[in-house]
Amino acid sequence: MVREKIRNGIRTISLAALLAYTNVAFSAQSPQHSSQQGSYSRIPDRVYRQVTGRSNFNTAITRLRKYNLEETFEKYYEKFGSAKYGLELEDMIAFGIVESSLNPSARTSRGDCKGIGQVTSAAVKTVNRRYGTRFVCTSNPERFEDQVGSAVGYFTLKAENLHRKYGLEGVDLVNVTYFAYNAGSAPVDYILGRLKKKGQPITWKNIESHITVTNLRASSSFYRKWSSSKLKQKVSIIKNYVKSANAYSSYLERAREIHNKA
Repeated sequence: MVREKIRNGIRTISLAALLAYTNVAFSAQSPQHSSQQGSYSRIPDRVYRQVTGRSNFNTAITRLRKYNLEETFEKYYEKFGSAKYGLELEDMIAFGIVESSLNPSARTSRGDCKGIGQVTSAAVKTVNRRYGTRFVCTSNPERFEDQVGSAVGYFTLKAENLHRKYGLEGVDLVNVTYFAYNAGSAPVDYILGRLKKKGQPITWKNIESHITVTNLRASSSFYRKWSSSKLKQKVSIIKNYVKSANAYSSYLERAREIHNKA
C-alpha cells in the first residue's frame, strides 16, 4: 500500500512508503526504508530548534545520537517488514519519544513497563513468539537494542493485526496503532466493532470521537475496575498520545527537509 500522509492540511505520499510499495509489488526482496535522505543523528541542533522548541524532543534527539538509536530502529523496522503496512521509520522513533523521550533507563513506578518503548514482559514474550527473537524486558541502558527491537516488533504486530482484521491503512492505521499501543487492544476492538455495527466508516476521526469514559469502561474488565476520574484522565492521555506522536513524526520529517535543502 502507498501511504498518504496529511500534514498541516497537505496530502503527500511518503518516499519510504512508495519505495516499499514498489518493492512489494515488483520484487521478491523485503521492503526497506530509504535512509539516503540524511541521518537524523547528523542533523544539527539548530535545525531541530528551528522546527520546535519542545525540550523533551530535543532531549530525545540527544539520546538518539548517544545510543545510535536511529540505526537500531531502522534495523528492526526492516527486519519485521514494518513498511508492508505503510509504517515509516519516523512513526517508530516518534512513539519512542512519546513513551520515554528515548530514555533506555525509563521504567514505571511499578516497574512493569521498561525502556525506550515502555514494553511489558508480556509484550516482549508476544514479540519473541511471533518473530522467533530472544528479546528481554529491561531498563538496562546497555541493552537498548532489546528495548528498540521489542518495541518496534510489538508496534508492527499491532499494525499487522489491525490491517488484517479491519482493513485499516495509511494515517488511520498508524493512529489506531498508536491508540492500541497505549491503551491495549480491547478498547480498540470494542470501538471499531461498534462503528462496524453502526455502518460508520472506520476512520481515525470517527474512532477518536468514540474514545470516551463509557466505551473504555465497557471494553474490558480491566477498565471496569477504574474510577470515572481515572478513566477520564486515560481518555485524555490516549488522544494526546496520538497527537504528540504525529507531531514528533512531523518534526523529524521537517528537520530532514530543512537539512537536505541547506
